[in-house]
Amino acid sequence: MNSSSGLNKVKCMVFVSLNIGVENDVTAEWADDKLRVLEALGVRTVVVSGAASNPPRLQNMSWSKVWPIGFQDFSNQVELAQRQPVENQTRPSVFALLLSGSLGRLWDFLFRLSAGEVGSGRYSWVLSGTPVIAYHALRNKDSVIFSTGGPTGTHVAASVAAWLTGRPHYIEAQDPIVGSELTLGPLATKVLAMTERFLVRNSTKTVLVTKQAAESTRRRNMKWANKIEGVYPGSWPHLKRTDLKPVGQVFQFLHTGTLYGARNLDTFFLALDELYEEHPELQGLIEVLQKGGLFCENKSQYLSRGDFKLLTLGNRIDALTSALSADVLLLVQHTDTRSQETIPYKFYDYLNLEKPILALHENSELAGLVVEFGGFPAKNTDITEIKKRIIEIIAQVRGRRWSRPTTESPLGIINQFQELFSVKG
Repeated sequence: MNSSSGLNKVKCMVFVSLNIGVENDVTAEWADDKLRVLEALGVRTVVVSGAASNPPRLQNMSWSKVWPIGFQDFSNQVELAQRQPVENQTRPSVFALLLSGSLGRLWDFLFRLSAGEVGSGRYSWVLSGTPVIAYHALRNKDSVIFSTGGPTGTHVAASVAAWLTGRPHYIEAQDPIVGSELTLGPLATKVLAMTERFLVRNSTKTVLVTKQAAESTRRRNMKWANKIEGVYPGSWPHLKRTDLKPVGQVFQFLHTGTLYGARNLDTFFLALDELYEEHPELQGLIEVLQKGGLFCENKSQYLSRGDFKLLTLGNRIDALTSALSADVLLLVQHTDTRSQETIPYKFYDYLNLEKPILALHENSELAGLVVEFGGFPAKNTDITEIKKRIIEIIAQVRGRRWSRPTTESPLGIINQFQELFSVKG
């Protein structure tokens, strides 16, 4: 079949994402990068986001910030807004405060009654976001609606607006809408499945960001399987390595992002401890750096290790700058089933830096990509395999034998975004 990019034909895009320009929020990073692509391609863009967002000042872009109605969702946006610099903070109007304090509390009560908890789907934003999205879609002739970055309520608002206006709607779901790690009650699970069917059925195209997630979604929605596709997102190349730095006496592994719960370095440290016993010469020559939050239950054990260092938390560019100075970048997945259909977004940032990657994974699809671009995958729970990969990496990097198979930008975000809008026929 032939395919062509529909993105080149888009005159105006109504871009929908709840959080944009919010530091240390991966959904915001996801959306921020897409906006840079649209600026690079010269696409006129109207952004509809949550009120806490701080969209970048880019050419051909305007935006509307919308408060959610639900009290819990509203409070979340207030908290995020307070993180922004004072000059960029959006303060709720008296009407928004009164609406959230009255109707919003009722919404939360009814939602808990039916689903058990309000959750993080931000569904109350559908009530306030839908009319704004529909307004901009109608106001801009020949516009298309694109929703990305999560949460699910964002996609629902965009879908309802597309249904009301007849505009095309492209969905990029950062996580599977019906994931493998759901622990909801029977009613809530059924409602979520119905939500997924509604989104897929009414979309022009629904994109999942792994092939496995796309295949699972197709099996649940066979009637509209031709609308579902897996497209790796790529990320904007904010920084780029110019040359390999000289390897110092201490060999540095660096992880960026938050460590918590099932996403931790427990087995990595067990592997290191065994290596120190087998190869005493390695003691004192390996350093593990954590650039991000550390919320593991055994945090004190991490901090007591002589080979571990917790770096000061910074923004995304600060983390990437630290990554440029490390010898190897650590990519860590959750050690549970949620990792089977997801790939951490930082993987694409790592690729842009052209550094060796050690991926502790629970996903064979991710492992294949890591190998394709010269990295070293090891199953997160396999200490023997992790030890083997550590020895391989040190030998190749110290011996200046490591190189990526291709010098071209892999999974470049512009090409991947165009693939998202491709029309097959």
